[in-house]
Amino acid sequence: MTMKILRDMENSNDLRAMEDAQTFFKIHRDATICIHEVQRMPGLFASIRYEVDQLDKSGRFIVLGSASPHLLRQTSESLAGRIRYLE
Repeated sequence: MTMKILRDMENSNDLRAMEDAQTFFKIHRDATICIHEVQRMPGLFASIRYEVDQLDKSGRFIVLGSASPHLLRQTSESLAGRIRYLE
């Protein structure tokens, strides 16, 4: 059974835990990680892209919040080929 981790970027403790996202993702490499309200920390997209490219495990990240195409255009990471939108 895969461990599931939820981090809510509106929670100050969760926000601090994600300040070093690459280390957090490495520690929890076998977990499914759900990040809620990701728009509060757009810098996470680069770390998510890196992790997806390294492990190539579909469904490892669930990103919730205002992760709209408009938000993604504002970041340097489009996650092209690595993202699927569900409404």
